[in-house]
Amino acid sequence: MITFISATPGGGKTLTAVEILYKISKDNIKNLNFNYYLFKATIDKFIELGLQDELRHATIIRGQGLEQQTVLLFFCDTYFDFLTKEYFLNVVLEDEYKELIVNYPTYYFERVLYLNSIIERVNKEHNLKFQKFKFVRPIYTNINGLLLSQARPLPHNCDWRQTPFGSVLIYDEAQLFEIFNEETKKVDPIVRDLTIHRHKSYDIYFISQDPALVHRYIRKLCSHHIHLINAFGFEQSIRLEWSICQEQPNALRNIARSEVNKLYRFPKVLYRVYISTTASTRVKRYPWKKFALIGGLGAIGIYGASGLFSSNNALVSFATGGKYGNETTKKDDKTATHPDKQQSSSSPVAETKANETAKSHDQMGSSSEPVANSSNSSNVAEYKVSYDVSNPYAYEPPNTATVVNNRVFSGCFCDSKGFCKAYDQQGVTIRGISQSVCKDVIKESGNRPFNYFRNDGVTNAHTNNQVNTSDNIQQTAQRSVSQEVTQANNYVEPHLQRSPLNGANPL
Repeated sequence: MITFISATPGGGKTLTAVEILYKISKDNIKNLNFNYYLFKATIDKFIELGLQDELRHATIIRGQGLEQQTVLLFFCDTYFDFLTKEYFLNVVLEDEYKELIVNYPTYYFERVLYLNSIIERVNKEHNLKFQKFKFVRPIYTNINGLLLSQARPLPHNCDWRQTPFGSVLIYDEAQLFEIFNEETKKVDPIVRDLTIHRHKSYDIYFISQDPALVHRYIRKLCSHHIHLINAFGFEQSIRLEWSICQEQPNALRNIARSEVNKLYRFPKVLYRVYISTTASTRVKRYPWKKFALIGGLGAIGIYGASGLFSSNNALVSFATGGKYGNETTKKDDKTATHPDKQQSSSSPVAETKANETAKSHDQMGSSSEPVANSSNSSNVAEYKVSYDVSNPYAYEPPNTATVVNNRVFSGCFCDSKGFCKAYDQQGVTIRGISQSVCKDVIKESGNRPFNYFRNDGVTNAHTNNQVNTSDNIQQTAQRSVSQEVTQANNYVEPHLQRSPLNGANPL
């Protein structure tokens, strides 16, 4: 597969290629160790079954249709001995052990390919299940200062055809190669043969600043285009990918059609793997205007969200059916729906206080003002007023309204369309009541709710007895006080008494 990587200087195009090679190197080391131990077990099993001669030849089919030919390849006994050697490789090259490192041979991929064809034939003919070996791919590149231990330099004249099967080649700054440059009018055979690069499992990467700088043959054969856009000089870029090469990757229409659009953060661990530049001159450009705009929009959003859940918000009241933030009203409604309980609980206290008041009147003979009934003090609000005795007509008592009734459910009415409304005892529509309540009441009148606020005869008689008892206590207290006042005033002073008239007394 041919992949084209483009970006302006500092966009991370070479770093992207190094990351690809880094992953391939790690996979190669794993496969080298896997093949080493697998080959030992496979050879022992072949010898045990007497199949060691099967490793000396392989069958390959070449050609097309009726012209296909079966090619038989013969191998020497040591053809696969490279698998008996264990390779101690690190992904990144270390200077201390540079002389001791031995790289795997370049033919590793091709010979493993032949070995897997032998394994496949043996499994089919002898009904066995030998496991196939994994491929190890050679790496060729011209990236400056690359420290990957498996990397090899590009072949002479950059001819990828001279590399073994399954090679991975990366041409950094491809526009600098004459055969790959757009200004070259003649098509070089190396470029023309790129059309059949997949026949031998090659993967070729071209790196350049812009697709227009490389040969049109390469752009046409490219099946994967990676473009990087560095924003504000930060160590990250926007990564765009297409399945074909885009001649104008920065155009908005091409950005919108990208198959991959993501943020690519530069892997700093790979900075030491290659030499990108002699000195870093990157300058970060902070978008202060965008920061201010985002901050302003965020502040507005927070302010709006804080007021969204307030108790007097119209939107929330509409969405919740007008029940949001009315906890206090609900408590008042509950208190209003059960006044009998409050009256019954306060009546013993009222009677006790009335008795105490009557006794106090008996003991206070010199009192000239009666004490008010304390049972009414808890139900009637007290007002402090100023009364001028010299201007009695100017006094006006406070005008206070007292609630004398509670709103209760009275009945329902449903029209011909099945829409129902509920009404109270005054004929006022009750809002927010469920349609099912009205339909149940109309369907069965016995389903009417109990009226807790209606005064029946027993309740009235009990209430009247309480009121009469209180009145008798007050009248007794007033009568005893009046008798004491009358008895205190029976004595008349002598100069106020009537004097008899006779002739001897002066008028």
